Amino acid sequence: MDELGKKCPDDFSIVSTCDTALCKWSLRPLDSFALDAFANGQTVAANVIEHLEGKLTAEELKAALLKEYSPLPIVARGSCARLD
Repeated sequence: MDELGKKCPDDFSIVSTCDTALCKWSLRPLDSFALDAFANGQTVAANVIEHLEGKLTAEELKAALLKEYSPLPIVARGSCARLD
């Protein structure tokens, strides 16, 4: 980016899909979705198992997954420009 004379967020925005320590410590701290991947993975796995055991229909599984992942809060650190 520096070699091209580009700056974040002036010329482009970057957002991470998972809020890890690297997002905080990178040269340009990254905005990220506040996703607890471990906890979400456990919930998704439990829902899929319930579906496979016949305890959840396909529609109920879809609704559970959508509820788990939307909306995800964003941790703002200045790597994304505002679009007003």
